[in-house]
Amino acid sequence: METATKEFKGTKGEWKAVKLPYKVGLCTHEIQFNEDGECVTDGVYGEANAKLIAAAPDLLEACMEFVRKVECGEAKSKRSYAQMKQAIEKAL
Repeated sequence: METATKEFKGTKGEWKAVKLPYKVGLCTHEIQFNEDGECVTDGVYGEANAKLIAAAPDLLEACMEFVRKVECGEAKSKRSYAQMKQAIEKAL
């Protein structure tokens, strides 16, 4: 099965790394996915880890789009390159 025909089955929405107002054990952040503050995960150790987890859906989407374009012979797409760079920046 080609990658382009597969779909992300996880939590939909814009994932955001949110600093907790207090520490829960070693956890300093949570990953929210909507304006109501619902969480993908409610305990993440450190800002760097939280940013990477929050960027995961964007990274996956960018990678899948890039693979699709490679498979179709469109690998020189500046849009795919920009999308990949944007996802990487969000993770960092």
